[in-house]
Amino acid sequence: MPSWMTAVFLHGYQTWDQNRWSVLTRRNERTVLSTMEQADDIEKLRSNPLFREICEWDDSGQILITPGSVIGRVSFLSAIIEITRDTELKFQEIRDSEILDEEKWYLLMELWIKYIRPDTSMKGWAFFLKNLRSCLDTKKCSEMGTVEHHLLARARKTALWSNDRHSLVRAAVDEASIVDGRRIAVYESMGVPSTRGLAIVPHNTGLDDLLVDLRGGRVPFTIWVFDESSGSDGSNDGSLHCRLIGESLANRMTEDTTSPQEGVFWIH
Repeated sequence: MPSWMTAVFLHGYQTWDQNRWSVLTRRNERTVLSTMEQADDIEKLRSNPLFREICEWDDSGQILITPGSVIGRVSFLSAIIEITRDTELKFQEIRDSEILDEEKWYLLMELWIKYIRPDTSMKGWAFFLKNLRSCLDTKKCSEMGTVEHHLLARARKTALWSNDRHSLVRAAVDEASIVDGRRIAVYESMGVPSTRGLAIVPHNTGLDDLLVDLRGGRVPFTIWVFDESSGSDGSNDGSLHCRLIGESLANRMTEDTTSPQEGVFWIH
């Protein structure tokens, strides 16, 4: 997907649901794409005539039509991540302790599990935490681009600030992190039945939203589907009419690439 596409959809629509399309808490928040190394062949890709045929606009010029595949459906969702300075201190105490890195990673992930709260729309706090714990993998803390790696990087004291009681309850923002202001999601994999994965998703993501790959994009996107087109025989023809919520980051299953749920996305 062209590099300008994310910004257009993130900031260009505020008409269908004002709660989900409210202004972002931090307009200068770091993008997921910025955490990735620049592709060496990006200019080569753009110069390829096929690149220009990846997506097209409908006759009205208001709907972008692009092929892609579904990664999974959001089944559990955390509240928006806002870390207090008191929590930052607890993270930093673990970081400063003289124990093995693997033990630190375990304790930091356990503190994240204790800190992360389910979204208010969720029922069954214990069930949410059970699924979150089952998906978190401490071994992935050392793997670049994983949810655990980003949680580990965020689990620190970000700056010098006074330790008075009032300041400790204020939210601290790490400008280098993609965690602040977003949500942690557990998704049901479409390519691997009965398998769940973790993702970092935009703040206005909802339950049952889809994580998708859009042709030409380097990061997954979260979408809200409001209509599935049907063919003349009444069966689903693979066309999904949707709104683009925003870019995301997902722990991928190796089987995702072998069992893609292909479709055509009509992005309104």
